[in-house]
Amino acid sequence: YESERERVRERERARTSVRESTYGSEREHVRERKRALTRVKESTYKSEREQGRV
Repeated sequence: YESERERVRERERARTSVRESTYGSEREHVRERKRALTRVKESTYKSEREQGRV
């Protein structure tokens, strides 16, 4: 029982360290995704306006 709780605590600690190391890159990833989404939205908006003009 004690060893089980220790194992769980170890797993949590490992997960936390991994999360902290990936957190910076994850934030960058989210920022990049938002930027790409904005770019796609703007390009589709322009093409839709041009198609509406035709």
